[in-house]
Amino acid sequence: MNIKYLTHFIFIFSAVFLICLGGCGKNTTPNSISEDSVRQVSLQLPYGIEARSAGYYAALSQGYYYDEGLDVTILNGNNQTRPEDSVLSGKALFGVTTLPRLIQLKSQEKPITHLAQILYTSGNLLVWKTEGPIKSPIDLLHHKVILPPNGLGNEFYLYLAHNRISPQNILISENPKGIELFLKGDADMVMLDTFSTDPELIAKKPESMTLSVSSAAFSPWGLPQDCIFTKEETLNEDKDLTLKFVRATLKGWKYVLTNPKETVSLMSDYDKMNLMDKDREFQSLRELVKHFYKDNKGQMMIGFLSRERFNEVNSLMAQYQLIPKPVDDNLLPQGFMDEIYKTKLE
Repeated sequence: MNIKYLTHFIFIFSAVFLICLGGCGKNTTPNSISEDSVRQVSLQLPYGIEARSAGYYAALSQGYYYDEGLDVTILNGNNQTRPEDSVLSGKALFGVTTLPRLIQLKSQEKPITHLAQILYTSGNLLVWKTEGPIKSPIDLLHHKVILPPNGLGNEFYLYLAHNRISPQNILISENPKGIELFLKGDADMVMLDTFSTDPELIAKKPESMTLSVSSAAFSPWGLPQDCIFTKEETLNEDKDLTLKFVRATLKGWKYVLTNPKETVSLMSDYDKMNLMDKDREFQSLRELVKHFYKDNKGQMMIGFLSRERFNEVNSLMAQYQLIPKPVDDNLLPQGFMDEIYKTKLE
């Protein structure tokens, strides 16, 4: 895929300082519900107010959390945020990470459990210079590749394994500013997250530079991305609260699916630093919803992850040594999403 298709995939938001926005999302409390009956809940995101956080802010703004008796605080993050640390330490009850990262944590015997799969397919891209030294995967040997931080570049190792290439002789690093370094000539290939890389950076490339692109979305090396998780203890001891939180969250994502423009507007209310580009966010949301799960009848089932797909990803990660061995499939709670979908998400 060449550069003329790149902007079709990359619709995202300006890179910003997000630490200062932590905890800016907070429920308002309608008078119709007693304060004493409301449970305080916190959610740790690995990013700030952007397309990937839209469903949580929609659930907050539309009162879906409060309808379930939950007073939710959203803790925003940045490139250094590790949601698992917040959840395991008790700072947050729920967190968002990627499925490959969650499987890695489980392989390290962390007491966490998967709750809902938001992005069923990947939005990552591999980008390289068409006229550069990379003509085929084997050309990566002894060249520089920059991946996103915090394990978000795990798919690259599957890409190598799929092409029977060892990463040992490739100069691999992680940097949130990978595209900038790549365009300056500091790397020969870069992996981009289509929802957090500014397309204007691509537009600033020299006119003489042409780029080639490979999308992970439906490739053999693409993996499911964002998912909601919590501690095993939380699910086992307070399943009712967990069900309520996930149900309200999925209602928020369903709202995003049918009301992208309204979602952009409500998200801007939480953007206290006025850093959002609404047009770009709208385009990004339209791209993001393409990565929700659809069953074989084409019906959208947000949050669903089949055990078959989970086992496939689990086996792939073990086969290509991203984890020592497949993890127990109890990481995916039996029947949890069935309980969510017993009633319509309306």
